[in-house]
Amino acid sequence: MRYISLFSGIGGLESESAPPVLCCEIDEDARIVLGRRFKNTDLHDDVETLTPPKVDVVVAGWPCQDISKAGMQSGLKGIRSSLFFQIIRIVNESKAHTVVLENVPNLLDINKGEDFKTVLDELESIGLSYCSWRLINALELGVPQDRNRIFVVASRIKNIALALHREIKPPKRPSRIEEGKKVLSFYWTASARSLCLREDFVPTLKVGAPSHKGGISPVAVCYDKKVRKLTVKENLGFQGFHDMNAFEGIKRGSALRMAGNAVCAPVGQFAVDSIFHTDSVSSTRMYQSSRDIVPPDGYREKKQLWKVVHEKYHCPEQILEYLDETDDLLSNQACAGLCCRIIRTGTIVPSVLFEALYEQSRERTKLLGTKINSFEILDSELDGPAYLESLRDIEKKNDAQMMLF
Repeated sequence: MRYISLFSGIGGLESESAPPVLCCEIDEDARIVLGRRFKNTDLHDDVETLTPPKVDVVVAGWPCQDISKAGMQSGLKGIRSSLFFQIIRIVNESKAHTVVLENVPNLLDINKGEDFKTVLDELESIGLSYCSWRLINALELGVPQDRNRIFVVASRIKNIALALHREIKPPKRPSRIEEGKKVLSFYWTASARSLCLREDFVPTLKVGAPSHKGGISPVAVCYDKKVRKLTVKENLGFQGFHDMNAFEGIKRGSALRMAGNAVCAPVGQFAVDSIFHTDSVSSTRMYQSSRDIVPPDGYREKKQLWKVVHEKYHCPEQILEYLDETDDLLSNQACAGLCCRIIRTGTIVPSVLFEALYEQSRERTKLLGTKINSFEILDSELDGPAYLESLRDIEKKNDAQMMLF
C-alpha cells in the first residue's frame, strides 16, 4: 500500500506495515520528528501547495480548532478546519481509492450536523461512494487515556469502508504492578468543577496553554501521597510514542504541544490497517437509519444511512506502567490555588487527593505569574483541615451505605 499523510503532526495515523511515502506538515519541530521516525519518507511543509504523487490511500487528521467544543465553533468555514477541502483536492489528484480521516467527536454535531453531511457529500463527489465512521476511545485499544475521536474511512471499495467496523480486541498484557494501587489524574489548571478527575487512566491530553506560553500540559497525577505533572516522556507515551530519540533536542513546551495534538498511535493504526481486514465485515451489525439522524457509528452508501452497533469495552493497561519515577512535583502555589478553588466551590474530591494538595501547599514560595496570594487565602480565609475531614466523613458514609446495600 502506497499512502501519503496530511497534517501529519508527529504521526500516529499510520499503518503498522509501512510508513507513508510522503508527509505534509507545516510545523518545523514536527517535521524534525517525522524525519527521524520515517527516514525514507518525503516531507512537504504546506498542504495548499502540495502536488501529490499517485497513491492508493490518503490519511489525514486535519485541524480541529474550528470544530472542537473548546474552539470558536465556526466549523468547516473556519480558517483552519476549512483545510478539509484541501484533502478532497489531494485525494482526487492522487487518484487514491481510499481516505482515512480523524477529528474530534464534535464533527458529528457542529452546525446541527450539517458540516458532517458536507464531509460525506464531498467524499462522495470524488467517487468515494462507500463511507464508514466510528467513535473510538483510546481506552478501547488498551491505552490508559480517555481520548475519544471520530475516524472516517471512505473508499471506492465497499468492504474497505466497512472494515473500519471490525471488532476491536484490546491487547492483554500482564501487569508488573501490584493490584490495588490507585492513580488519580486531573487537569490541574482547570476550575475545581472541571477537573475531569479520572482513576487509573488520564483525561484527554491536550494543549494546556497558548504556544507562546509553552503549551504546558495541564494533566497531573496523584499517587503515593504526592501530586505531580506528567513529564514529556509520559505525555508522549500516553499517545503511543515511546522512542524518545525522535524528540531529542526538541524544547519541552513544543514536545508537549505536539503530544497534545497527536493522533493516539494505537488507535490511528487500527483505523488505517482496517484496510487490510476486508474479510471481517460479515460480523458487523447494521440497521437502516433515518436520513436526518446521523448515528455516532455509521455507514453511508448511495445517500442511505446505516447505524452500526458496537460493544464498547474499556480495558486499559495498568497506568503505572506508563509513569516514570520523578520528583517534579506540582508547585506549592498551584496546589494552594487548587485547594482554594475546591473549598470555595464545595467540590467533592477524594480525600487522598485533597490531603496531598494541602500538604504540598504548606510551604510558601514566591508568587509567580499572579497577584492572587493563594497561600494567604488558604491560611486566613479558608479551613483546609476542616474541609479534609468533611471529605473523609463523606467517604465513610458512602462506605457504610454500600455495606448496608
